[in-house]
Amino acid sequence: MTADRFTAWLRSAGTAVLRPVIESAADGSIRLLGIEQEISRCRVPAAARHRRPRRYRMGIRVYTADGDGATPHAEDLVIELSGART
Repeated sequence: MTADRFTAWLRSAGTAVLRPVIESAADGSIRLLGIEQEISRCRVPAAARHRRPRRYRMGIRVYTADGDGATPHAEDLVIELSGART
């Protein structure tokens, strides 16, 4: 695929909005963390027929909270997003 065709595809296929989905436990800790992918409306009618979630690779940095209000770095995660919800 040439650069011009690739650029045109990116502009016409719409963009994805990635939103965190967080469910908390009774003690306030995170019980579930997910990512929802919403595909925005396409500007080109022909491209709208082919809208589907794209695959992404995303880094997530996890922090912990201590009693002093500090948030030290705890862990780095790398996830693969595919589908409407991961």
